[in-house]
Amino acid sequence: MDLQSNSCDDLLAKESLFNAFRPVFSPNGQYLSFLSTSDTPAPYSCHKLMIMDWPSLTVKTLVDIVQKPAIAMEQFGFSSFPGIYTEGMYPHSWSSDSSTLFLESDWNFARAILSINASTGKVSRIMVPPSSGSETSVDSSKVESLYFLDQRDGYLLCYKSSPVNPFVLYLLKLGKESNVEQAQ
Repeated sequence: MDLQSNSCDDLLAKESLFNAFRPVFSPNGQYLSFLSTSDTPAPYSCHKLMIMDWPSLTVKTLVDIVQKPAIAMEQFGFSSFPGIYTEGMYPHSWSSDSSTLFLESDWNFARAILSINASTGKVSRIMVPPSSGSETSVDSSKVESLYFLDQRDGYLLCYKSSPVNPFVLYLLKLGKESNVEQAQ
């Protein structure tokens, strides 16, 4: 926005994007990430994750809308990566080195934390150990939700809950293979 002439430019006009919301700058200022949909955003609609190279204002789709997720033959009909279903990104969605984005998204019957490589768009699901000691026959790992709280300096703060197990707070060291499951 030019304050003297009281004018501003639409950064996405040439991209023909229907909408763009919840923008977050990367810590190094190189990228602006935001969510977009194919049409009018409706609650719980699938989003695509866009990234703009700030100096050149070039926009690319990092993770596209998933039209039909591949269905795995698992109990309860769980599928591979179903797409991004979220209300937005958090101020600390970017890793401190600006290489990874973290989003909270619906994943079938639960909430999940996604780790997305900012260069390749590779989506991984952050995992924690399944709860034990439940007195029910329900496999709680199928319905446990993992919620993003914050991330800084290589650590992710999150909590897990389910209908059959109590709230558990986790501080995960990022980069450990044991906490990441590759999305399919």
